Amino acid sequence: MSFLVWACVHVWRRKARVNGSPPRGKIEVWPGGDSGTATGETLREAGRLDSLQLLHFHLGSQMANIRDIATGVRESARFYVELHKLGVNIQCFDVGGGLGVDYEGTRSQSDCSVNYGLNEYANNIIWAIGDACEENGLPHPTVITESGRAVTAHHTVLVSNIIGVERNEYTVPTAPAEDAPRALQACGNLAGEHEPGTRRSLREWLHDSQMDLHDIHIGYSSGTFSLQERAWAEQLYLSMCHEVQKQLDPQNRAHRPIIDELQERMADKMYVNFSLFQSMPDAWGIDQLFPVLPLEGLDQVPERRAVLLDITLTQTVLSTTILMVTVLPRQCLCRSTSGESADARFLYGWRISGDPRQHAQPVRDTEAVDVFVFPDGSVRSGTV
Repeated sequence: MSFLVWACVHVWRRKARVNGSPPRGKIEVWPGGDSGTATGETLREAGRLDSLQLLHFHLGSQMANIRDIATGVRESARFYVELHKLGVNIQCFDVGGGLGVDYEGTRSQSDCSVNYGLNEYANNIIWAIGDACEENGLPHPTVITESGRAVTAHHTVLVSNIIGVERNEYTVPTAPAEDAPRALQACGNLAGEHEPGTRRSLREWLHDSQMDLHDIHIGYSSGTFSLQERAWAEQLYLSMCHEVQKQLDPQNRAHRPIIDELQERMADKMYVNFSLFQSMPDAWGIDQLFPVLPLEGLDQVPERRAVLLDITLTQTVLSTTILMVTVLPRQCLCRSTSGESADARFLYGWRISGDPRQHAQPVRDTEAVDVFVFPDGSVRSGTV
């Protein structure tokens, strides 16, 4: 800190000689770091104490807990008070960044959420600084924030269309033949063992069916079972999953893990016309989460669930989007009057995505359109 201040003073002296006017400076402080007690003395010796007019206190980025923000601001307010005691007339108080974005919408302390709102954030900052000023009889400074993430995150929506759907359909297979291998007979017998109201638990029934299917897959790899027999076992397993799913109660907390597992297993696959690596690099680079929502078909009742995949590497978008359930509910597949699948017209948007053009590859930039909404409700758009 002392070396930094010496360098700043040296630059100030040079600028003063060149411009003929005293420059203005700032002091940067990090929470829990070097308090910089030599700063004021160094500036006093240089005769530049009046040039120090800005206190910059960097809290961090995407601060999830309002308590951390309040603690940091209270500490920075003490620096403001102590600098005034040294004769430094601070005019501006820069609290830096830290204002987070609630990507998840859960108002929690997770990495992609915040447990506070904009008003609470502002109230904590103004109260902490104002209280320190009132207690010590000091003038209130001009408070500045650098909330870049919170300012830019909401201004862009990445929109893409669905170009294909792979439905996870099944048919209830017939019972195996009497001379079928024993493992297939066991699968068929297990499928008929569970009826609503029996004492056999749904979880146990599902686990047994998974083990039987696993044995069939191993037998297929070793040449014991044919492709037709493997397909029969898989169809039987899917039908059993569907039966279990119908009997589970979403209100029962013990059933929730099984429901989530089956929803993902039974989900359709929807292919989205975009590249995850190109348009959402933060999703795979730093595991950033983004909210996703349908932009069309909102007047239809969701009847099925689906996972989203991009078209380049069939990379699932599920792990990069904010979902209150394991997979996305989607409208049922239906046919329009022209025979075209209605899903071809569905659009999905990734909100709070920042500026995709800043991250896109130089060869194939993401197309961008500016949309202006005026006070009278009119809308105007133009290509950037």
